Amino acid sequence: MKDIKFRKGFVLGIIFLFVGAGVIPSTGTTVENTTFTAIKSSSYIQNLIDNASDGDTIYIPSGIYYENIEIDKSIDLIGEDKNTTIIDGSRIYNTVSISDDWVNISNFTIQNGSGSTASRHAGILIYSSHCTITNNIITDNKHGLILSNYDYNTVAHNIISNNDLHGLLLLNSIGNTIIDNLFFNRGIYIYDSPYHASCHNIIKCNMINSKPLVYLENESDLIISDAGQVLLVECNNIKVENSNLSNIFVGIGLWDSKNCQISNNNFSNNILGIEITESNRTNITDNYISYNNYGIHLRYSNFNSIKNNDIISNSDDGIYFYKSKFNTIFDNFINNNDIGIEFSYKSRFNTIKNNNILNNDEGILLIDTFLGSFLEGSTFNLIIKNNFIDNDRDAFFRNSRINRWSQNYWNETQTLPKLIFGELFYTTLVGLGFIPHHIPWIPQIDWRPAKEPYDI
Repeated sequence: MKDIKFRKGFVLGIIFLFVGAGVIPSTGTTVENTTFTAIKSSSYIQNLIDNASDGDTIYIPSGIYYENIEIDKSIDLIGEDKNTTIIDGSRIYNTVSISDDWVNISNFTIQNGSGSTASRHAGILIYSSHCTITNNIITDNKHGLILSNYDYNTVAHNIISNNDLHGLLLLNSIGNTIIDNLFFNRGIYIYDSPYHASCHNIIKCNMINSKPLVYLENESDLIISDAGQVLLVECNNIKVENSNLSNIFVGIGLWDSKNCQISNNNFSNNILGIEITESNRTNITDNYISYNNYGIHLRYSNFNSIKNNDIISNSDDGIYFYKSKFNTIFDNFINNNDIGIEFSYKSRFNTIKNNNILNNDEGILLIDTFLGSFLEGSTFNLIIKNNFIDNDRDAFFRNSRINRWSQNYWNETQTLPKLIFGELFYTTLVGLGFIPHHIPWIPQIDWRPAKEPYDI
């Protein structure tokens, strides 16, 4: 382990060349009563870093610095004042990228880190360990901070606000300490790969939109209410109720948790209302879920119950399943979404019963997302006694077969069995590109459609 307390050099000389006052301090001294003016530069801070050594401390005066800096040394980077010492990434890349261990950053505003819409760019991207980010304002980035595949970093006493997607993204990272931060508009999101999970983190005393940001790991038998965001990792029998979980990336996230109950909450203006990953036997009931991208998002999750929810005006899916089985969705009001309910990639043996599915672009979509693996589609699901009313298309399937449709109401009185059309979809490689093929497939059939809508 490196001891950054030894060999603290003061890299100050270049700073005062910009002051214009003719003051050139000697190495290791402190200049007092100097008035700094705003400095608008490209590569000013990067030049200081490039000329520093491991263990140095770099002090940056107040000013606006238009840079995308790369820190590849174990240094302390300290601003004069977090409100007036600004590093601006100009929305072209990460504002600050850290690739060496034992880096400390404090007293800055770090803003406008971004890039292409498909990339993970941030105000601060950390792909190293044992770094400390403290007492900063991290704002107006694509992601506020990303901790990517490295461990034991500390993020403390920061204001993290108005970032596009995540305030803080934990990407396959463990053993991090996230403490006493203020989040606004976007909170914390955890992403795991099959090979590296985000766990054993200490996340406490954080606030999101003036309410507690609750993170629990390996906890059981608790009730959470009046929270601003809830993240559960490897938990059991947790109840989340009576909370307004809004204006964040995900309102409630469950990872590898079971026997949980989510009831009587409001979810609005999030990216994801509820995300459930590898979590089983969760009861979701009596919530109002509106104006998100996804209302409820289940991945690798089985034996869950979704009941009596208003799932309204989500820009993508009302309820989304990915490789999830034996879930029950009943007595919900699913209205005005892009897709009311989507089953994707091996989502099987689910029951959809007694739901009002209204005014969606797609009422129900059963689909294989992996380009033509016909045997891997969403199959063996039961769709029974639902109201399909005023959807642009009530139901459609792709590479998904052997689902059972029974006694649904299909927007009007049906005197004959209702045909549910779908397709076989695959691609072939031609030259340097892939050609898609959409082949109409044998319809699935609701043999006994209801003649009148159900009173749900």
